[in-house]
Amino acid sequence: MIVSGFTFVYHAIGLDYPVVECIKSMLPICDEFIVNVGLPDDGTIDLIRSIDDKIKIITTPWYPKRIRTGGWRYDQFADIPLFTCQGDWIFFLQADEVVHEGDIPKIKEAMSKYADDLEVEGLLLKYYHFYGGYNFYRIDRKWPQGGVRIVRNGINAYSANDAQTFYIAERRRMRYLKVADIDARIYHYGWARNPAMMKKKNVSVGKYWLGEDKIAKKEEERFDYHNVNPKYLAAFNGSHPKVMQERISNHNWSFDPSKCYYRTTLKDMFHDFEGFIERSLGRRIFGPHYCKIVK
Repeated sequence: MIVSGFTFVYHAIGLDYPVVECIKSMLPICDEFIVNVGLPDDGTIDLIRSIDDKIKIITTPWYPKRIRTGGWRYDQFADIPLFTCQGDWIFFLQADEVVHEGDIPKIKEAMSKYADDLEVEGLLLKYYHFYGGYNFYRIDRKWPQGGVRIVRNGINAYSANDAQTFYIAERRRMRYLKVADIDARIYHYGWARNPAMMKKKNVSVGKYWLGEDKIAKKEEERFDYHNVNPKYLAAFNGSHPKVMQERISNHNWSFDPSKCYYRTTLKDMFHDFEGFIERSLGRRIFGPHYCKIVK
């Protein structure tokens, strides 16, 4: 069984992506690894080259003006390395996601278990969405509870929904993958940056979807982690991946949920009602369904 891994990233240094930690967490399970680096480069290529000789780097021009709503999205930047992978299984994380070393055996076991079970086209991992730092994570329904991060090769799969999942092109129609839900986590650190860097990242990423007026508004606004309903946060009492320890020890800001000032909206109340229904039924019935769980 051969395992390919890949990710994509643009300006990992300038936007403070933990891409080194992301890649290092995946390498123990991967026989080959591919990184799609967006151009122009800010030193990211040399940074990734310094990690491991196993890594193959490809580059893609990163043109924000051509990837607004209705144009390219993260999907296209994920598809390029996806189509290059040669393994039986393909393991993908976004550049701000990390897998815990304790989950590596579980992932390997699941890959072996379902290697010959062709009904299983991918593996679903659960999420920790860290917010404001490394001590709290989001538990509200607005944030996906899991993501398809491992896909079987050779099934005509494409990246979908801004690289949150995959779909299959089948008889001129698209459908989401049939997956096995496994006991492993994705540690998502996209919202665990220094607040100043978080604003810079949001402005940069906003160019992929937003118009000039909304981008200008983001540039003027002060970013504040405390603009969140604290009931949507949970304290994290577990251990972070070892590859994240240095980054976590060097963080220089604080976030206190008791200082949150968010005002609940009607939309929030509607989401809470949906959540109550789903908890009562023991399954998710509302919102987007990015896969079909079969195992």
